[in-house]
Amino acid sequence: MNRNDRLFEFLKSIGESQVDYGKTVKASRQQVSNWKAGKPIPDKYMVKTIENYPDIDARWLITGKSSAGDYGIEVLKDKILNLTEQLLAEKERVIDLQAKLIPQE
Repeated sequence: MNRNDRLFEFLKSIGESQVDYGKTVKASRQQVSNWKAGKPIPDKYMVKTIENYPDIDARWLITGKSSAGDYGIEVLKDKILNLTEQLLAEKERVIDLQAKLIPQE
């Protein structure tokens, strides 16, 4: 995925139209259409994008790597799943200990 693709993926994720994006960064409809078609986005518009959309991860937009680390989404999902499983196992252990410590009536 190139930076054009990442930009338009971001815009889609926030529900921003190409027309509104163009107005925000002061680019014509034709320019935005050309970028969508794969023509290079000039750096000055990338800077305007980063300035006007504080929620965008600038490192990700430019390089494709997240500022949170170089983990792909699948790696992060696996890490979250493993931590969740560990927490559930710990919860069961605590419940078992409580059951042993609290007399049953």
